[in-house]
Amino acid sequence: MSEIVAAPGVANVVPMDLLQPSGAPITTGTADFYLIALDGTNAGKWFDGSDDSWSATETVGEAATHKARGHWIASFPAAAWIEGVTYLLYAVDSGDLCVGYHVRVTCALPSLIALACLVAAGSSVEDTVGLPADSLAAFLRGFVRGDTTTNPGNLTVFKSDGNELCQIQLTYDENALPVTGAAIVG
Repeated sequence: MSEIVAAPGVANVVPMDLLQPSGAPITTGTADFYLIALDGTNAGKWFDGSDDSWSATETVGEAATHKARGHWIASFPAAAWIEGVTYLLYAVDSGDLCVGYHVRVTCALPSLIALACLVAAGSSVEDTVGLPADSLAAFLRGFVRGDTTTNPGNLTVFKSDGNELCQIQLTYDENALPVTGAAIVG
């Protein structure tokens, strides 16, 4: 199951790929995204995008927009995202052709910060020697230490006490720009 991390208390755009059983992308028609809380105050309820409330019955969260080649997105408002809650996101297209597929969504600011660090550490950050101490790359390197030798194909991230925090499978996105650093203003 795929997982998305959403920021609490702000609008979040969530993606989903819609495919027919043949594997062909769904590119026409309409699609609705559904969001159900798995825990927290609204556990077992669906977010209702029509009035930003929670419903005990299956309710459309938001209408989705097709972007390209079966990739759809929907924007859920801040009211949907509660700190610490885990959600299940799924879609239904107008032709009811899509393969049943769902995505787990975790709403947690600490997870977003950790994800940003993992992405930065796993991307093509140049050697930080000579970088200003207030650069983005130097900042991220300050609390992420990666290791790709003990678990080939994965980036292992360690906590400052030396214990393993998590592993993330490394992938390559040829369209991604390398992280080169930016000044932190504050």
